[in-house]
Amino acid sequence: MSAQANDAAPRSGRRWLWWIPAGCLVLLLLVAAGAAGLVWLIGAALGEAEAYQEPLRRAQASAEVRPLLGEPVEAGWLPQGRIEVSNQDGGEARLSIPLHGPRGEAVLEVRADLPEGAEDWVYERMEVVPAGGGAPIDLRGNAR
Repeated sequence: MSAQANDAAPRSGRRWLWWIPAGCLVLLLLVAAGAAGLVWLIGAALGEAEAYQEPLRRAQASAEVRPLLGEPVEAGWLPQGRIEVSNQDGGEARLSIPLHGPRGEAVLEVRADLPEGAEDWVYERMEVVPAGGGAPIDLRGNAR
């Protein structure tokens, strides 16, 4: 019986070794899920801003952009840039919004300022830059 007891001890000792890689994998998955959630949250926050929505609406309505990218023109998954707004100093937006359609891809470059006390953004730059090269399409003439 002592031989069986000795055999059982090494087996149970080896079982806990599986918890180390399994725990590391779970920890890695939790960190990845947290990072993905943070990226999604930031993208969603940018997507709700007027400095993002207005240029996107203009690009989707543009008679020059629709033939270039095809319809529907949609925003890509991960916009880049920043939007800063202060109650006292107005605001500033610097964005690069990926666009895509059935015919191609482009980037919507936005530079805008929100003057102190104003409600509407003033767009210094609002251009669709085709991914394959070509002249940028200025959307500021499509003002509302």
